[in-house]
Amino acid sequence: MIYTYTGLAPWPATAIGRIREDREMTTRITADFAIVSWHEEIYDQPEEGSTLLQATIQKSYQGAVEGTSVARLLMVRAGDEGGEGYLGSERVTARLGERAGTFVIQHGGIASGDELFSFGHVVKDSGTGDLAGMSGTCAFRHDEQGAVFTLDYDLGP
Repeated sequence: MIYTYTGLAPWPATAIGRIREDREMTTRITADFAIVSWHEEIYDQPEEGSTLLQATIQKSYQGAVEGTSVARLLMVRAGDEGGEGYLGSERVTARLGERAGTFVIQHGGIASGDELFSFGHVVKDSGTGDLAGMSGTCAFRHDEQGAVFTLDYDLGP
């Protein structure tokens, strides 16, 4: 067994210092994805400083994940040569092999020049249908080979 410390604020005091048991049986799958629609709007644009935006996007997934999603992103653009960042919550409605249902992922990233930091997690217990009990991590990659979604997940006992 692997034990991971998960005491991250701002969670309730009862969660701080909690120890979580990680399962070693995780499934990794990848799927291509495409952005079907992207609607963004600026919600704060001062005369000087970073611009804050929000976007609603829809995606389609093909491959080991077959389905669609809708996401809301909060974004920042720090000028023409500055950094960028986003935080997103996304509900995926999909089939993973023989299992079908929905799950929610939260993901984000910060980019500045050639540096990039990103994260993505399945919100535990957000799964429905055959995906109930799902937990895991995820990553999005955009490169010369296209847009790829990687999902490492566990469906529990």
